[in-house]
Order: sequence, then structure tokens, then C-alpha cells
Amino acid sequence: MLQPARKTRAGYRLYDAEAARRIRFIRQAQQCGFALAEIRALLELRARAGACCEDVRGVAVEKKLAIERKILALKAMSEALTALVERCNAGDAPLEACPILAAFDASAALPAQRTAAPPGLRAAGRPA
Repeated sequence: MLQPARKTRAGYRLYDAEAARRIRFIRQAQQCGFALAEIRALLELRARAGACCEDVRGVAVEKKLAIERKILALKAMSEALTALVERCNAGDAPLEACPILAAFDASAALPAQRTAAPPGLRAAGRPA
């Protein structure tokens, strides 16, 4: 994404103003969740003749939707773990009586296409 920089005799890289601008662009895009490959695509889109702001907006909207889907999945995971932790009284019970391990074992026994949730959980990972 950057052109090779010139180096000083001491081995330090020298970047021009355009390279510094690209670095800032890359960092800002990363902070918004874009991966390097996606940033490269944005930079290519910027350089493409006939591209317009709506093209970039479409990429940003898709990224936002992907982030929102990921947030929903993470919330479901958190809720599932909360339900499992609440079912576990910890204590000195043997591992065979651990409800967390039992729930994971029950999930592992299901086919790849889950049709049921682990005991005590609904399909979306919410407590039953």
C-alpha cells in the first residue's frame, strides 16, 4: 500500500507527504474496523476512474453491517456464557458434575447444523 521509502545512510526510512497521508488513512480505516485487504480495496477505489462517493459509501455500509452482525454474535456468546456461569455453583463438585462442561458436551454431540441449543439455552444463545 506504500511505495518503498528511501533510506538514509543510517538506515532510517524517509517518507514524503503523500506516504504520511496514506499512513494516516490506513490507521484511520483500521480504527473503523477495516482489514488491510479492505483498505487496499478502498485505496484502489479512490484511484479508479469513474468511481464516486456512493461507491465508497456502499463499502462503508457493508462494513458497518458486518460489524453489527459480529456485535450481535458476540452478545449472544456473552449471554450464553452468562447463563452457563449462573448455572454453575462452582464449589468442590467433581468435574463430571460441572454444568458448563456438560453443556459443551451436549453441544458437541449435535450435528454440525444445530437444531437444538445446549441444555438451559435457547438457540440464539439466550438463557432458557
